[in-house]
Amino acid sequence: MTPSPRPLLVALALAACVLVGTAACGSGDGAGTAAAQGGEVASGRVTVDGATIDWPANPRVAAVRMVVRNGTGTPDVLRSVSSPVAETVTVHRTDTDAQGRSVMTEQAELAIPARSSVTFEPGGLHVMLTGITRDLEVGDDVELTLTFEHAGVVDATAEVVEPGASGTGGDGSGGTHDH
Repeated sequence: MTPSPRPLLVALALAACVLVGTAACGSGDGAGTAAAQGGEVASGRVTVDGATIDWPANPRVAAVRMVVRNGTGTPDVLRSVSSPVAETVTVHRTDTDAQGRSVMTEQAELAIPARSSVTFEPGGLHVMLTGITRDLEVGDDVELTLTFEHAGVVDATAEVVEPGASGTGGDGSGGTHDH
């Protein structure tokens, strides 16, 4: 009589559960716009999720919202972003000055902590597309190329949406791509 393979399968399944649970418990510093994540961030890659652009009222300028997830064990740095639809693409942070005015400050580079995500959203970090070279309409896809110190080039697609309709939760809205 041949022994049943069931105990071996049960042991392998339990080991797999332990490994997945351990990998999903990544840590990040949680400072600023970075947040420690499990599951999706534990992918071992840098990814871009939920990239959207509110349809621009000014046809020459638009802002990109997205979530950048660093699923690697190494901190990374976003060095630049480019797009074929804009003459200039820059990363900005919106802050409030001493007089209570909203001001944008260009970020020459942006740290992306290991096993964390950084959210680009209104009132915080965002990618500015300046000198837009074609009319953008709701439903259009806009290609983005993000360049990181360690991950290299990560291509993403941002969907143009009705103003106020976009979200950055990585819930499937907007385009996604990874490295």
